[in-house]
Amino acid sequence: MDLVHWELLPHAIMPTEGTVDSAGCFSGCAAVDHDGSAALLYTGVRMRGSAAAGPLPPPECDLGLPFIESQCLVVAEDSLHA
Repeated sequence: MDLVHWELLPHAIMPTEGTVDSAGCFSGCAAVDHDGSAALLYTGVRMRGSAAAGPLPPPECDLGLPFIESQCLVVAEDSLHA
């Protein structure tokens, strides 16, 4: 695969209702763990009024915006070397 020939695949991550990414998933980066497992780091967004997604940030970290960002991690179920 190169940057000219693309293969259309399903979304790797999608917003999940009632979680810290219920209002959106935004790009991040990928890494490979010491055991060969792939890990995706991304920013999840929820709306301030969404109590189902957890508590508000502590006051010293709360920017008072209508949305709250959380840094999220996804770890692959299968290793890259399987």
